Amino acid sequence: MAMLVAFAIHNAEEWLWITQHPIQQLPFKLPARLYASEPLGYAMIFLTLMAAIPCVAIGFGASGIWMKLGFILAGGLGLNTLMHISRAMITWQYNPGLYSAGVLLCTVILAVASHWPLLQLTTGLKLVLLLSGGLLTIPVIALALLVGNVFSS
Repeated sequence: MAMLVAFAIHNAEEWLWITQHPIQQLPFKLPARLYASEPLGYAMIFLTLMAAIPCVAIGFGASGIWMKLGFILAGGLGLNTLMHISRAMITWQYNPGLYSAGVLLCTVILAVASHWPLLQLTTGLKLVLLLSGGLLTIPVIALALLVGNVFSS
């Protein structure tokens, strides 16, 4: 659950900063309207709710598919945080979500480490789940931005 709370804080940091400082260079070549305050807010809510589903299920003791989805989520969140941190290290500039990225990364590492022995898969398959989450990061963010645009229309 700590990972979910950290993710919600991370999304709030991004949303608050972006709504106060319009983005000049848009990531993923998406239309600027998707980053307006209202659609971006809906996108952040959508992402947080989607992350909540496996986190809450696992928190209530679910395993199996929920644990696998939790590993995919952890892989995606881990890559997201590493992108924030590496971008800041390369540019020496703040990017929205940077301050909370370190905390989120720590919760991801703790969640994976604490659930690693509980997931009854080989090490290779566990790594595949984490990597697949990383590969899904950008498409899921793009989808969330599109969903946010639909809800704000």
